[in-house]
Amino acid sequence: MAGLLGVSRAGYYAWARRGPAPSPRAARRQALAEQIAQIHEASNQTSGFRRVLAELRRCGVAASEGLVRALMRDLGIFGVQPRSRKRTTIPAEDEITRPDLLRRDFTADAPGQRLVGDITYLRTS
Repeated sequence: MAGLLGVSRAGYYAWARRGPAPSPRAARRQALAEQIAQIHEASNQTSGFRRVLAELRRCGVAASEGLVRALMRDLGIFGVQPRSRKRTTIPAEDEITRPDLLRRDFTADAPGQRLVGDITYLRTS
């Protein structure tokens, strides 16, 4: 086959191994997928498709909601939903505020100099 085409055998097999060039649509989807992955990574893997889409539009990239969703699904990335936290301390109306003796300076020259603790999260009744 290589002789008929007028190319070396190694050159023909290297070309065949590379496969066909990606279509313009596939190349654009690949570039967009890389951008989406970078945006998602920059947000500590918390941004969902809405934030990713907003960031793409801020950068001047035209993409539809469905395309961004599909590419994120293909990449296996998704947004993280914030969870509600249980309130563990309910302050009393007449509670006395304790003075801050350390003035928020918890650094010490040696171990055992500044010991602090908080047990307000333990249920007593």
